[in-house]
Amino acid sequence: MIYHISEVRLIKVVGKYLIIAYLMLFSCEGVSSQNIMQTANWVFGERTWLAFKEDGSFTLNGIKHNSVEGTATISDESGRLLFYTNGIELYDSNQTLLADDLNSDLTCTQSSIFLKINSKKGYYLITNNVGGLYYSFIDYSAKFPAGFISKKNKAIFMDELSEKLTACRIPDTDAYWIVGSIKRSALQFVVRLDESGFSEPEYFCVGEPVRGYIGEMRFSPDGRFVAKTTELDGLVELFCFDPIKGRFLSSVVISRMTAYGLCFSALSDKLFVVKDVGQSAQNIYVYDLKAGLDKVSSTARALPLNDMKERLQIGPDYNIYSIGYYHVAKLTNTEGPIENIGFENLLDTGLCCLGITNFASNYFHDKVHYTPFPFICGSSVCFYDKWLQELYIPNIISPNGDGLNDAFHIRRIDEYDEIDISIYNRWGECVFKSTDISFSWDGSYNGKPVVNGSYFYVANYTTFKHTYHLRGVIFVLR
Repeated sequence: MIYHISEVRLIKVVGKYLIIAYLMLFSCEGVSSQNIMQTANWVFGERTWLAFKEDGSFTLNGIKHNSVEGTATISDESGRLLFYTNGIELYDSNQTLLADDLNSDLTCTQSSIFLKINSKKGYYLITNNVGGLYYSFIDYSAKFPAGFISKKNKAIFMDELSEKLTACRIPDTDAYWIVGSIKRSALQFVVRLDESGFSEPEYFCVGEPVRGYIGEMRFSPDGRFVAKTTELDGLVELFCFDPIKGRFLSSVVISRMTAYGLCFSALSDKLFVVKDVGQSAQNIYVYDLKAGLDKVSSTARALPLNDMKERLQIGPDYNIYSIGYYHVAKLTNTEGPIENIGFENLLDTGLCCLGITNFASNYFHDKVHYTPFPFICGSSVCFYDKWLQELYIPNIISPNGDGLNDAFHIRRIDEYDEIDISIYNRWGECVFKSTDISFSWDGSYNGKPVVNGSYFYVANYTTFKHTYHLRGVIFVLR
């Protein structure tokens, strides 16, 4: 089932108008099915291989490579392992080495991810490197039944990337959104992959500027949310995402804690975050997304753990599993109320796991039990750029001719190459539009002063071939 955004509303909050994206969804069938058993094999840690069955039982096996952190696998629809990688080495189902020079890093949190375009006879392997995003293509056909790398380490785009990499299938298409973040900034990137190849990255300045780059980033299974941890900054962020257009809509900081691992529930209604609380103790915090963007943080409930460096992942039975240094455990009752969630230890072993296997999120969408829920995601966009100094954007003008704050303009915007800005009144009527990088709005429309009140601006601006998006509120007060 696929879910679509249905409307955008203007609402009044404490006397001020804000643009609100209201995510009310309906379902329809996608162009192709993806079987959760294609995620049945997880590889991580010290040559560890967990092979799941549909009921959640698993066998513990060995593999040929060590994984310091991030890994990726892909299996067929019966759950048979096809390929696995630690971002450097790539092996086939017979554990034959296909490559040992992929362009990632053994210490990258989310080093790689496999994606399947149905019209292609093979698999894309996306690899994440601090200097850019790359892909290899593995031909998997009757001619190459064990797999053959026909393209390797091809650049998608070059930039200073963080260790974060996630993906989700685009509704009603044979295509994906690939998402990550830029180092030491508030920039998130989006790349589209379809049968014609990769798009240029689109950059969104949304969220808080960060100093660190270590942590995880995950799509929700229904594609409506993205969550991100930044360990150094002690930051957990939740983003609203448009899975149709591939756009970040808004964000909120749901916690300022030192966190690393995270995972959405199969119903996309809960977020699980692992908090570091010491050298030998951690907590999993659970958040209820049905509460809405501005109230999510208040729903937190802690589940105490006794292991280190927990990693979370949905299993083929749609339960969430916790992989730690010394155990494999399962979170129970995750589909019910938060207060009923429990923790069941399954296996004690020295796995030494710092990372977990990365998959496209839509595999984990529990279509049978999923109930679409509306979500108020608000408007929250930062004004930070990784190359230039912080933009100054006023939120009020007083065009009364006294020479003070008589016009609306964005300070430092002239350091950019292009801009396209529109300003709307509360009824959605455009009162000003400009592509002049030195634009200035004097609070008039068709030569007449506009009435006092709130107006909304939407701007796209470009520099260094990067496009950014701004939106916000400007008040006119004479």
